[in-house]
Order: sequence, then structure tokens, then C-alpha cells
Amino acid sequence: MAPSMQAVWITRLVMSWIAWDLTGSSAYVGLLSFFLFVPYITTIPFFGVLLDRIEPLRTAIIAQIIQALAAFTIFIMHITDSLSIFSLCTVAVIIGTANSAQGSARQTIVPRIVDKPTIANAVAFNAMNFQIARIIGPSVGGILIGLIGTKYTILFSSFFFLPALITLPMIVLTPKQGESIKKESNFISELVDGARFAHRNAVIFECIVLTFISSVIIRGCHELLPALADGKFNMGVEGLGQIMAAAGAGALISSFLIASRKKTYNDNGIPMIARISLILGLLFVTILGYVDNWYLAMNNAAKKIKQIDKNHPVSTAHGEIPNRKAREMGKNIDLWGINVYRWDNPTSLIEEWEKVSDLPMYFSETGSDSYMTKDNNGFKKGINEDAQAMANHNIISNVFKLKNKLTGIVIFQFVDGLWKAGNPEKQDIGGWAPDSTGVPYDGSPNEEFWGIVDINRNKKKTFDVIMKFFNN
Repeated sequence: MAPSMQAVWITRLVMSWIAWDLTGSSAYVGLLSFFLFVPYITTIPFFGVLLDRIEPLRTAIIAQIIQALAAFTIFIMHITDSLSIFSLCTVAVIIGTANSAQGSARQTIVPRIVDKPTIANAVAFNAMNFQIARIIGPSVGGILIGLIGTKYTILFSSFFFLPALITLPMIVLTPKQGESIKKESNFISELVDGARFAHRNAVIFECIVLTFISSVIIRGCHELLPALADGKFNMGVEGLGQIMAAAGAGALISSFLIASRKKTYNDNGIPMIARISLILGLLFVTILGYVDNWYLAMNNAAKKIKQIDKNHPVSTAHGEIPNRKAREMGKNIDLWGINVYRWDNPTSLIEEWEKVSDLPMYFSETGSDSYMTKDNNGFKKGINEDAQAMANHNIISNVFKLKNKLTGIVIFQFVDGLWKAGNPEKQDIGGWAPDSTGVPYDGSPNEEFWGIVDINRNKKKTFDVIMKFFNN
């Protein structure tokens, strides 16, 4: 069933990408996933009881045919321009139901083709087969979409379901004990009895709880991968395939770990590794939620501004040069500002900026303070307006040499303050950042003394220096 498993993952990749391509909305991608997996979750108990009454191989074959036809239907809708997010969701319900039947049948078949002591390993190897397909399928799907497009990739995947129709009838199943009794029992009562047994059995109940948590929280992140891969990281469909394959690789490793366990029968509970894995999964999902969220929020804010006034330019300020990925995430930003605290020659930032963007850039915070924390470079410790005036002169001189590359500078700040060190009564010489590379010439920019006028609004020496530049 390996080719059909690859077909499942290729089909899922294509459907998710189509949903994202059609709508550009993570909400609709999530809606598609809802229709794809809700049938899977809700019908599994019924298929579990049903497979006690009918031949699992026949069920698996029918499920393969339905999935192949569903994938082919998507192809037909694609070439006839009748494909929409709602028709895609309708097909997703069918695929989800067929997937549920196939998965249940697969789990039923395994215990009937291996000996009881090796069931745990057989299940693990069955999972390994599934995860290998999970690695290969999305990778191949991403490449194929890039080469031949979504419609022919989904056509390709529909034919990948067919080999199972040849191999499945070749499997010989051992008779199942108590099968005749099962056939005579009441369907509903058996379903209820199964639920009661699962609730009373501590191991099975914990498995259900762990699966529920994983499906609701961690699985939700997986289903939004198109929005993450393309909308957030700008990786395209090939990147989406790579991320999905990476998830499969992690699952494959866990399958190896389970299969290699010496104790394969009569385990008394859930292995600790399962619990730890779930905790780690939740942790990494949480971390992923915070990755570059600042840039996304900034870009969304700029987008809303332009919705109100499309001609309104939007600028921002950063404490450091954003990397290329961050820059690509800020597509609605017109002008990027960089806060500069680099001695008296910040021009090296220009070269760094040009490596990541060709957009205009300005220095959103620059300048010098008027307090020396030590004697240095010919300037005395203490309030030293000469040091500030010299540093600002050098900064602006170097900036003006680059006016063809810079759109401007902002001197930070106009007036001295009391805010940095938290003393509301007087300027505090402790309001500085240690071990920095700021100016004036002591390596400790004191932001309470950064103004070009003092706290009483009297002009400092740097005021005339700055005005001279801008008056010329």
C-alpha cells in the first residue's frame, strides 16, 4: 500500500495548496482541513465496529477506489474551471471518510497477518511505511506542482492509488476468533460497549487523550502549513513539501524508536517517550507561534493603514538590520528605519542594508549624548557637551556623504529626560547601556542626556552644530 500512501500525501498537499492559492486565506485552509479530518475522526468508531462484520480487504479496496475517483474529480473540476473552495471541501468530506475506512481496515489487517507476540513491532513497521510515504509524498508533490502544476499533479496522484487494487487481493488473512459471534451481535450495543471499555481501560483511555490533544493542537499547526510556508516564510509550494516531509521524518524516527523497543508485548502503560514527545510537540508549536510575529504584526498594521489611505506611505524603525526573510514579510512597508548607536560613523549599516533590500532606508534614531562615564579620547568624565557636539558633527557629516542612499535621519532626542533610570526628580547618570558601542567616546550612551537641549530647554552646544548642517 506504499504507493497509495504516497498518493494520500500528494493529494493532501495539492488540496491544501489549491485552497491557499484560491483564497490566500489561512481560515479557508483550516476549513478544508476541517472537512478533511472531521469525517475521519467521527467515522472511525463506526468503521471499527463495521470491520468486525465485513471483510477488511474489501473495505480497503473500495476506499482506494473512492480516493482515486475523488482525486480525479478534482482534476476534472480544475480543467473545467469549476473548482472552488466549497467544491474542494465537498470532495474533502469524501476523501476523509474513505481515508477513515482505509485506516481502520489497515489496522484490522495487521493483527491477522502476524503472530501475537510481534503485533507491536508490526504496527510500528506499518507506521514506518506510512511515515516514509509522508516524507516522499509531499516532497514529490511539491516538485511536481512546480514542474507541471496542480491539476496534473492531482491527476498523477489519482493513478498512484491503483497499485493497491492489485496487491490487496493477494493478502491472506487468518481467521478471527469470535467472528461469528461478532456478526450476530447488535451494532449499537457493540459500539457502546467499545466506548465503555476504552473509558475503563487506563492505557487505552490515555491513548485517546494523548491523541486528542495532539490532533487538536499540534495537528492544527500542521494543517496551516500552506499559510506558514508561503504566507509567512515565502517558501512556495516546494518549501511546503519540504516542511511536510520534515514532519514525516520526525514521525519516522519515532516509529523506529518504538519498533526497536525490546518489550513488545504485555506493556503495562504508555511509554514515557510518548508523553515526552507530546510535551515537546506542544512546546515547539508554541515557539512557532512567536517566530517573527512582530514582523507579521507590523506588516498587517501597514496593510490596514493603506486600506484607509492607499497613498499613505508607511515607515518603521528597527533596532537592527532585518534579515531578508523579515524584509520579505514586510511587503507593505515603504520606508525602513534603523536605530543607530554606533560610534560616530554609522555608514557601515548601508552596506548591510543593501544586502537584504533595495528599498529606501533612513536612520530612525541616531545621535550622541552629553555625559561621559569616564575620561576618554581627550574628553573629561561628567557632563560634556563638547563630546556630544563633536560626535553629532561626525555622524551628520558621514550621513550627508550618503544622502544618495539615505532618505534622512532622526536625531534622538530633542530634549534631555528623566525616564531611563527611573528617577523622577533629577537626571540620573545611571541611565546608560553598558558594554555598547555608542557615542560619545565612552562606549556607554546615556539616554537621559541625549537631547540637543537640556532638561530646562536650554540649547546645548550640539544644537548649533546640527542647525548649521540643516541651514546649509
